[in-house]
Amino acid sequence: MLEPAADPLLSLDGIQINSRVYRAGLVQAPHRDRTSRISAVLSGGFSEETKYGSLRCGRGDLLLKSRSIVHENAFVDRSTRILSIEFVSGGSDGVRSIFQRAAWRVLRQKPGLRALVHLLEAVSAGDVSSAEAFVLEMVLTFGEETPQRSPPPWLCRIADELESVGLSQVRVAERARAAGVHPVHASRLFRECFGRSVTEHARYHAVRRALAGMEREGARLCDVSSDAGFFDQSHMTRAFRQMTDRPPAACRTLFDAAG
Repeated sequence: MLEPAADPLLSLDGIQINSRVYRAGLVQAPHRDRTSRISAVLSGGFSEETKYGSLRCGRGDLLLKSRSIVHENAFVDRSTRILSIEFVSGGSDGVRSIFQRAAWRVLRQKPGLRALVHLLEAVSAGDVSSAEAFVLEMVLTFGEETPQRSPPPWLCRIADELESVGLSQVRVAERARAAGVHPVHASRLFRECFGRSVTEHARYHAVRRALAGMEREGARLCDVSSDAGFFDQSHMTRAFRQMTDRPPAACRTLFDAAG
């Protein structure tokens, strides 16, 4: 059996919200899921390979995947808990069309992370109507058009560095000038290619790094903020409120309770 037994959390109209734990080091052979779904990583992480490419998902990431997608997975060296939003009856025409247009896609944007945090609250409270609203919000966000312009290699390197270490350690203007591009044009091009500003991109990934840092047992928020690339804990708190409507401690509690 490739998929662990589910821990049912909430049943909506044509949608099951389940929690599953995948053991550390598990490697799954190529397979299809029984349902189309959105998978939200609550703790740990995994890599996934498909004919469309490969990716690595960590805490807070959302992955939309049609049941037609053949994929294989490898899980990290600690157990991974995934919140599965499973569309058991195919859903509405709108939901089906999104799975057809975006059969395999990772979502790393503010609306998705915000919807996940609010969904965890709704699931914890057994609030079906709110849970349905935030699932719909996720689906609609996945269905939004993605930027069509392909970024040049030098801009991809800037985006990757911002994802890894943050804005304070990446001199974006200097990198742009070294590529022969004016910094203002570089900022405009970044938004055209990635669908958000340099600052928004850096802030989002700093929050992702902080969420991962909070998994460490006994980790203090002041240390998490520093490790994630924030100037201080108050800086991290502002970023979390901007991204999720909640402070870091509240997000940590939600993820830990669910994961």
